[in-house]
Amino acid sequence: MKAEDVMLIRSQLEYAVALAAIAKLEGLPPASPERARLPEITEAIEAWECVNRITASRPVLDPAYRASQDVHLSR
Repeated sequence: MKAEDVMLIRSQLEYAVALAAIAKLEGLPPASPERARLPEITEAIEAWECVNRITASRPVLDPAYRASQDVHLSR
């Protein structure tokens, strides 16, 4: 397994854990101290999704990046 694959899997796991944390925190009473972390976790998820969108659109915007990925995929 390549380092890029490991980093992608790790990123996806962190995202899934963050989503689970939001679901759990949303179920807590509003005055709960744990629920105070909800904005922090929501912000992290929004940042992850933004990076994901940028990364997904980058091959379209940057021909050099696309060429590098084509070489990477052909290995």
